[in-house]
Amino acid sequence: MSDEILPGNVMVDCHNEQPLQEFYGGLLDWERCRLFGRPAVRSASGVGSLFAEEADDLRSTWPKQPEKQQNQMHFDFRVDGVAEMVKKMYAAGYTLGVLSNKTERTTLKIIHHFFPGDPFSLIWGNNGTRPLKPAPDAGYMLLEELGLKPGEVLYIGDGDTDMEFASKMGFFALGVTWGYRDRDELIAAGADMLADSTAEIEALLHL
Repeated sequence: MSDEILPGNVMVDCHNEQPLQEFYGGLLDWERCRLFGRPAVRSASGVGSLFAEEADDLRSTWPKQPEKQQNQMHFDFRVDGVAEMVKKMYAAGYTLGVLSNKTERTTLKIIHHFFPGDPFSLIWGNNGTRPLKPAPDAGYMLLEELGLKPGEVLYIGDGDTDMEFASKMGFFALGVTWGYRDRDELIAAGADMLADSTAEIEALLHL
């Protein structure tokens, strides 16, 4: 599976995205640009770091204090074959949707960048109203919006939160192993099946 993962960008969750872009752009002498609608800096080789301002981000403290340290950094990578698989799902007549705990603005930017052509019937992120996964509230809203029953939903995710959410909802919980949780954690959280590649998902759906 490692051959299918392409290195991408580093995303930093923060409370002040514009000043961070200016600081790191000057420090590294990297190009200042925008990635997925966010302020970013990019090296001559194309590696980028983008800064995602979150309204509920807690400012870092030092020394670390409970409930006050929240800044996060995570790698952004693309798994080869996912966009092609989504095209096949759409062509086969599957109803597709995205439910993310990322802010809705970030979710929309990412999906529209990597999946042009609007294959998804809905794209939902954190809009400040819907409770986040693993709370089932958004799942019930999703079913109503798409006109589906729980047993008709295949939910694909790479996190324990995804698997817990899908299990609570009665969806078929399919955990992919190229994310940030290992196989044991996905199974413990309620995964009905694990997939190591997009080819395995395509085979499951007879694409």
